[in-house]
Amino acid sequence: MNSWEAYQTNAISFVVETSSLEFQTTFPAVSVCEVNNVANIQKLANKLIVVPISFNNNIDIEFRIFGDNRNFNLDEIVKEITYFKGTSYYINEFCMTGQYNCPKSNFSKLAISVNSIFIQTRSTCDEVFLNCTWNNVRDFDCCKHFILTETELGICYTLTMENESSVCIYTVNFIALKYCNFNVRIYLYRPDSDDFIDMYSNRETGPSNLRIKLLSPSQVAAIYILPTLQTFRISQIVVLLHNYSTTVFIHSVVDVPYYNTISTDILQATMGIYKQFKFVIKDIENEDEVRFVGISQRRCRFPLENYLDVSSKYSYSSCIVNCRRQKQLEMCNCTSHLMPNSSMYGITIELSEQCDINGLVCLNTHYAELSVLKKKKSKRPGLECYCVPSCIEAEISVITVESFITNENESVIQLMMDRLPAERLKRNVVRGRLDVLVSLGGSVALFVGASILSFLEIIYYFIIRMRNVKMPNLKKPKTSKCELKMK
Repeated sequence: MNSWEAYQTNAISFVVETSSLEFQTTFPAVSVCEVNNVANIQKLANKLIVVPISFNNNIDIEFRIFGDNRNFNLDEIVKEITYFKGTSYYINEFCMTGQYNCPKSNFSKLAISVNSIFIQTRSTCDEVFLNCTWNNVRDFDCCKHFILTETELGICYTLTMENESSVCIYTVNFIALKYCNFNVRIYLYRPDSDDFIDMYSNRETGPSNLRIKLLSPSQVAAIYILPTLQTFRISQIVVLLHNYSTTVFIHSVVDVPYYNTISTDILQATMGIYKQFKFVIKDIENEDEVRFVGISQRRCRFPLENYLDVSSKYSYSSCIVNCRRQKQLEMCNCTSHLMPNSSMYGITIELSEQCDINGLVCLNTHYAELSVLKKKKSKRPGLECYCVPSCIEAEISVITVESFITNENESVIQLMMDRLPAERLKRNVVRGRLDVLVSLGGSVALFVGASILSFLEIIYYFIIRMRNVKMPNLKKPKTSKCELKMK
C-alpha cells in the first residue's frame, strides 16, 4: 500500500540541472495591448451617424453615436465598452436610467473592430508599432511577427518563438461578422528564411534583447462646454488628455495577458520615456516519461492536454480565463463581449452568451467575485479556480528597471535578458507504473511465496495442460463388451 500511495502522491521529483553549456533558453513571449485610445473614442463620439448592423438581411442593432453637442459622459460609455475591464460605472449611471440612447447589445462589434469602415476605436497594428529591433542590430517589421491575439483584455499583438518556428505563410479571414471582414496576414517563417527570428539564446549567441518603439500620438485638447451659473454665459474648460495608452506584457510562450497578470510582468509604456527592463529566466525541462504520468500526480498539464473553451492550448492563464467565463455564465447567464473564442452570431459560442447592456451591469455588480482570485475555502469574495500550471511554463523575474527621458513622441520598451541561466529545473519520474508493478510483485513473492511466474504456472496446469490431456482421451475409440468377451 505504501508503494501505491507513494506512486499517487510522490511520483515526480524536481532536480536542478547545472549543465548550462548545453542550455537552449527561449526568449519569453511579449504581448502589446492597447488599453486606451482617447483620440479614436472622440472621433467616434463626434460622428453623428446611425450604423445599421445586419445579418441575413435582418437588422439586429443600431449604434447611435452622438455629435459635438453631446455630453462627454458618452465618451466614457464608449470607452467602457471598447476597453471593458469588468466595471461599467457610466453605463449604469447614464444608460440604465434612460438618459442616453446607448447601444444595447453586440458590443464586440464596437470593442473588437480594428479596421471597420464605420467604426474604428482600437488601433491597427501599424498604428501601434513604430519600430522593432532584435539584439540591437536587426530591425524587423513588427506587424509581420507580432501576431494578433484574442485576450479577455481585447485585441493584443504577441511575439513568441512558437509563431516563429512554424513553417507556412497564410491569410486568415476572421469571418466578417466579428472583425468586420478584417483580413489578417499572418507570417509564419521557416527556420531557413531570411525573415526568421531565432529567439533561442545559448553560449554562442549570448543573452538576447528586444527593443520596441510604440507610437504615441500628440495629446489632444478636449473642450468641455459648461454654463456659468452667475452670468448664464458659456465657458470653455480646456483639458489636456493623453490620447493613447499601451501596456506590454512579458510572459511564458504558452500564456496570454489576462486580468490577474502579476504586476511585475506588466510593463507600462509612457510617452517620451525609454524604459529598459532586465530579467532572468529559469526554464523547466521534462523527462519523456512525465507525459505518461497522470495529471493529478505530476500536478501540471502540457499544452496539448487541453479542455478549455477559450484557447486551443492549455496554459494557466487560459485556465483562469475559462474559469472566469464559467463563473460569469453562472452569475449573469452571459459572458464579456471580449471573452476569447466568443462570437456574436454563434460561430464558436452561442450569441446568447455575450452580455447585453443588462449583462454588463450584472458583471459590474459581481465585480469582486469575478475579478479577484481567492484560495480554496476562503471566505472573502473572489474567483475560486482549480487550475494547475503548465508543464513547460518558465519562471521569469524582472530584476531591474531603468528609465530615460527622450524628446521623441514615442514610447520605447527594451527587454534584456540579464544573463544566460546557469541552472534549470527538471521534472523527473521517480515512481512509474513499472516501478509499482515490480514493488507489488516483490511484496507478493515475499509474503505469499508466489510470483508472476507462479500465476502463469497455475494458468498452465489448470487450463492449458488439462485441455491437452483431455483431447487425446476424447479421440480414443471405445471397445464394446462383446469384443472384450471374445478376447
